[in-house]
Amino acid sequence: MSFIGNIFGGYGASQLGKYNAGVSEAQAKMDAEKAKVREKIYQNIEKPKLIKDLDTAYSQFKVSVFKSGVELRAGETSGIVALRNKQNIVNEIAMSDYNNTVAVNDLKNQSILLMAKASGERFKGEITKRTEYAKAAGSLLTMGYNKQSTGSYFG
Repeated sequence: MSFIGNIFGGYGASQLGKYNAGVSEAQAKMDAEKAKVREKIYQNIEKPKLIKDLDTAYSQFKVSVFKSGVELRAGETSGIVALRNKQNIVNEIAMSDYNNTVAVNDLKNQSILLMAKASGERFKGEITKRTEYAKAAGSLLTMGYNKQSTGSYFG
């Protein structure tokens, strides 16, 4: 009578695989949405704030140069420092853009991995179900063979 346990075990494995797949798919959707939100926050809040802060810092640098009485001329120390400050601003924005891209891509990749995990869980449940059903069929065939050979289902 072990075939009954095999049938229930197979059905349970299939249902568990579907449940686990559903959990992974839900997490994948959440991560995909997080990536979209992250990108919007960066583009609409963080990057404009960074640019404003960097512009403010550059303006303060220029004011301090002018207060000192030094002329801001290209090729001279004040002009070279100003140029380096502008270069640092551009580098800071580029690095911020890069870090945001990496963060968004990480969330998207995590989402893709979770979808693959969901497929694996579903497949694992189906394979286990089929294995258990095959065991049940084998058990029934053995019982039939025993009944035919010995007259008893249990050998």
